[in-house]
Amino acid sequence: MKKFVVIITGILIFIGIMNSCTKKEEPTIPDVQKTVVAMLTAEKNIQLTQTSIASGFTPTCTPTLTITPNITQTIIAILTFVGEAAATQTQIAKDTQTAEASLWTATATPTATITVTSTVTPTATITPTNTKIPFYVIKIAAGGDHSFAIKQYGVALWGTGYNEFYQLGTGDNLTRDIWSYVQSGIDKIAGGGRYSLATKINNTLWVTGWNNTGQLGLGDTISRTTWTQVTGMANVSAIAAGELHSLAIKEDGTLWVTGWNNTGQLGLGDTESRTTWTQVTGIADVSAIDAGNNHSLAIKEDGTLWVAGYNFYGQLGLGDTISRTTWTQVTGMANVSAIAVGEFHSLAIKEDGTLWVTGNNNRGQLGLGDTIDRTTWTQVTGIADVSAIAAGNDHSLAIKTDGTLWVTGYNFYGQLGLGDKITRTTWTRVTGMTNVSAIACGYYYSIAIKENGTLWVTGNNTSGQIGLGDNSDKLTWTQVLE
Repeated sequence: MKKFVVIITGILIFIGIMNSCTKKEEPTIPDVQKTVVAMLTAEKNIQLTQTSIASGFTPTCTPTLTITPNITQTIIAILTFVGEAAATQTQIAKDTQTAEASLWTATATPTATITVTSTVTPTATITPTNTKIPFYVIKIAAGGDHSFAIKQYGVALWGTGYNEFYQLGTGDNLTRDIWSYVQSGIDKIAGGGRYSLATKINNTLWVTGWNNTGQLGLGDTISRTTWTQVTGMANVSAIAAGELHSLAIKEDGTLWVTGWNNTGQLGLGDTESRTTWTQVTGIADVSAIDAGNNHSLAIKEDGTLWVAGYNFYGQLGLGDTISRTTWTQVTGMANVSAIAVGEFHSLAIKEDGTLWVTGNNNRGQLGLGDTIDRTTWTQVTGIADVSAIAAGNDHSLAIKTDGTLWVTGYNFYGQLGLGDKITRTTWTRVTGMTNVSAIACGYYYSIAIKENGTLWVTGNNTSGQIGLGDNSDKLTWTQVLE
């Protein structure tokens, strides 16, 4: 019973002490501050009760308040939410102390301590979105002033350059100065003067562009604005486009021709042009072909070389300047593995890697150290191990087996890529162009692929034929980016 009286007495003493801490009338403060004060008051009451009990029911009315980092962040978030963004952490502390002090008598001295231990260090990483990447290709072809490249994925055909005659096959005649997608499914491509040929992966033949002499082989002289399939021409394994005449090989080794034939370049025994693809009799087992302005070359599977057409400059290499209207074998040219035909000159590689040339040489395009035409096939000394060749109007390119690039001939537009406009009469190595795997020549420009698939261009660019986004000629080999 005594214990019960003591307990009751203690409770009454505690209540009396609490009542001695008289509370002032609560001032009008913002809602947010009320929220803060409520939080602080709750914390104070808990601590006060704990202190009173611990001291034997003798509270001191001197609460000590500590706000942890989590409470601080909550307060800041509340202030920010209602637009109190200008309040600083220090001001929050001051406001808290002021509000608390207004609720208690002088005997209560609350202390608010705000501790912020977190530091935010923003990190921004900016990644450019317009970074250009290499334009990777696996095959190239050059026409007069337009160019093609085939990408590996989807066997996609891309084109650039002169398009007034619809030679790009895009359905319009707008010239492009950047490489633009044309269509997919293309396996082989050839560029003529103002028209183009292609085979799809199923070996069907497709054509587009100018058709004034029947070079498309569609049975008329109507130009085409888009790629059109040639009926009856299936199983095509190789194509070549000259200025105005076309050649094709089928898988059975037969040779087919169409187009301009003014000097017998079709090899059909006459000078009558054709508007449909016509098989050439008298020659079989053809493995490679190429066409120039108005002369043609072919290699048979046995490595023999055959020629037809215009021969004013000796470009057929038959020892004279008499044109031929039928396909004629060149004696002494055996084991031929590759051919290239320019406007009025011709190049050939034999299986031993030696380079042979004939025809017009007024700009040193044969690379023999002079500007004298040749009427017979002549071996070029000073260059060996040649693996690939290409011929423009009057300039020539060659790749050696070590991947180095060699050039000769006319260079007014920088088509040799040597950094100047000086014509060369001997084969000259292009420094910086290594690991080259494929080459092609237009009228006055050149394109090449390196082993890593990157595309490089140089020379005349008045029609955007090298696809660099402008119309400025380039004097050095420049990588194409996309």
